[in-house]
Amino acid sequence: MIKYKDKIENINELYNLIEKDELEEFEISNIDESDLVASNIDISKCKFENCICVKSNFEKTSFTDVIFKNCDFSNSNFSNASFTRVSFINCKFVGCELIDTELYNVEINESKFSYSNFSLSNIINTNIIKTDISNGSINESKLKNVKFDEDMLINIGFFRTSLNKIDLTTCQIDGMIVGIDDLKGLIVNEFQALALSKMLGIVIK
Repeated sequence: MIKYKDKIENINELYNLIEKDELEEFEISNIDESDLVASNIDISKCKFENCICVKSNFEKTSFTDVIFKNCDFSNSNFSNASFTRVSFINCKFVGCELIDTELYNVEINESKFSYSNFSLSNIINTNIIKTDISNGSINESKLKNVKFDEDMLINIGFFRTSLNKIDLTTCQIDGMIVGIDDLKGLIVNEFQALALSKMLGIVIK
């Protein structure tokens, strides 16, 4: 368990640490700041709780051993960022740009990532549980040892992303956008298989 050296609840103090690139071992709580800029820095061993930082910029930022809990970072830019051993718990990241990101050993639980774009990303050893990514995109990405459990994946795009060994049997996948080659090795239940066949124009008599 990480022992935080201080608690930050003041936006000016947070900006001071961002400018010095010294965000390590801090508990950051109750920050309400739109258009926050924290790009191209390292954030490690921190916890963000009850923070609202919508329309913010975290492009090229590295997150390591970080917890996001009860936070709203909707419509923010995380493109080219990396997430290593990061947990998202009951968070709202709706409409976020996560293009060309690296997710490794990540836990996303009971959160909302609808309309978010994970395209061109590497997602490895990651669990996504009871989370809504509807109308999102995970196109042209690499998935390895990714677990989807009871997720909302309605109208999600997996185009040019191999779904080999990916189990979606407990998820809602209506309207999923995917190529025929991407489906090889995908694990679905019989009802999902029927829906996918109709989407691909296959007639079952």
